[in-house]
Amino acid sequence: MGLATPLWVDAIHHCQILIARTPKTHMHNTPAQELNQALKSCESMTEVSTEQRTSLCQIIEQDPFLYAYLRDLVRVLGADQTSHQQATAALQTMGQRMAYFHHWDDAANQTIGLIQDHILPASTIKPHIRHSDADYQRFYETQNAKVGQRVGKNRRPLNRLKPYQPLVLNRHFDHCIRKSHAVNVIETMMAVLESSDLEINRKWLDIGCGNGLIANAVHAKKHGAKEWQIYGCDLQSNKIKIAQNRACKNRHFYQQNVLDTLQANQTKEDAYDVVSMFEFCEHFADPFALLKQIAEQAFKVMVIATPLCQKTDLIEDNQPDPVHLWSFSVEAIKRMLAQLNLTVIMDVETRVGEYNKGMNWLTVVACKPEYHAVFKSM
Repeated sequence: MGLATPLWVDAIHHCQILIARTPKTHMHNTPAQELNQALKSCESMTEVSTEQRTSLCQIIEQDPFLYAYLRDLVRVLGADQTSHQQATAALQTMGQRMAYFHHWDDAANQTIGLIQDHILPASTIKPHIRHSDADYQRFYETQNAKVGQRVGKNRRPLNRLKPYQPLVLNRHFDHCIRKSHAVNVIETMMAVLESSDLEINRKWLDIGCGNGLIANAVHAKKHGAKEWQIYGCDLQSNKIKIAQNRACKNRHFYQQNVLDTLQANQTKEDAYDVVSMFEFCEHFADPFALLKQIAEQAFKVMVIATPLCQKTDLIEDNQPDPVHLWSFSVEAIKRMLAQLNLTVIMDVETRVGEYNKGMNWLTVVACKPEYHAVFKSM
């Protein structure tokens, strides 16, 4: 089975050059270099057989992380029914992805380590094409500056007298579903904890709270809970300024690293009952390391929400994502939490993007193991 010569040679040549430019100190490990050599050896061929495509796939499959990065393309190249055109397109995309592979430095990345150890199967998680750390730093600095232009327009001092600020749902169907679901999950967990036999401090921390939209929209008393103290932390100074300008009653927003926030509230009397991360983990190069540090702190319940399998099967994906570094399945989140000795008590897949514009979403709720019996008994 052969491929059209001009497109194939162009794809192989492009891929070989891009990988050759990758700094060897950052190359994930030898399978990536083997892939480079295999592609180079095919460059002079007028056609490439099914067996040669299979050989390329086998090289990739030697390395679990490289396989997670290219798994969707491997499935195309390895399928008997794949046409010449489809295979050529897959190889071109492979070259484009490999141009950025060196940005994934796995030297101390614990999430990559879980993939390499097969604790996180490649079918459950996908690393995105990404920019360098410096590029993302510049992006967030620019974003923060743009948000700063809106700070003065968001002063709502009367909000301090309100128990909550209802969501305004008027754009983007998937965003409406996502935001209202996030609010409902937190309100429900407040009520559940209130009705349990646990001693609670009635404190919730929203990690990466942004401008405080979700934190302000939660109505603690909606399902019978009492007053809660609601906290939010974020590293972007201007988002926190907007959150502070809009803050409702019992809201507290800080420009602060999450670990500093949690470590300042570690005693039994001060610890947060609920910590949440809405659209947060996918922004980190090493989300497991982040979750591990958070899991070591005092709390009862953790809520994680993130896009569901955002690019897992997006074969045409060939450019760095501007903000998201990973695609997660529910299984991937559950496996990471299991490694942290956290017990999942609920998971939800909200499939709205596949029917409309936007994305699907997942939510996983877990608790410290010492509290699991309480939820099982309710």
